[in-house]
Amino acid sequence: LLTMSSQNTLYENNTIYNSINIAGATGAYNNTFLNNILNSGTISNNDPLSFNWFVYNNSLGEIRWNLSNATISTNINLSLGTNIFIQNNTLGLADNIILRNFNTSAQLTFYGLGYASTPFLLKNGVRCDNNVALCNISYNSGTGTLLANVSSFSNYTTSTADAAPNVTLVSPAASYSNITST
Repeated sequence: LLTMSSQNTLYENNTIYNSINIAGATGAYNNTFLNNILNSGTISNNDPLSFNWFVYNNSLGEIRWNLSNATISTNINLSLGTNIFIQNNTLGLADNIILRNFNTSAQLTFYGLGYASTPFLLKNGVRCDNNVALCNISYNSGTGTLLANVSSFSNYTTSTADAAPNVTLVSPAASYSNITST
């Protein structure tokens, strides 16, 4: 697929076997590639001023990358459910070194969350929403929708607490005695 001078165009649910080549010199920008299967191909966007969206979504959430001036070679099947995961309270990529080029900023949307107040956003199990340079979130408890802008991509979930688990030390009862024979 070669996009030449396209603007504001939606490319949805296609299987692309070679590459997506966005020709920056001709002014290709603000195109959306939605839920496409990229089968061992390359995404090439050579213009630092042309922004094009690569979006994967379903009823549980959305991952939205705005790529400019980037060449991403996948060499694997890049598709929803294969290497991109959008599941209940989980947005992420398969653990594959080839996907390291998708470790860029992204916009995340979680749908159908049931929290009464704003939950924490966790990146690989570690809270990140307490640092706006890493994760900037907003939450609508009426719709259960959490929006996040993240500075790098990985696997994200939400949680209501980030405290260490409660640990109760059990000691011997008061009448316990330790007898050792020699």
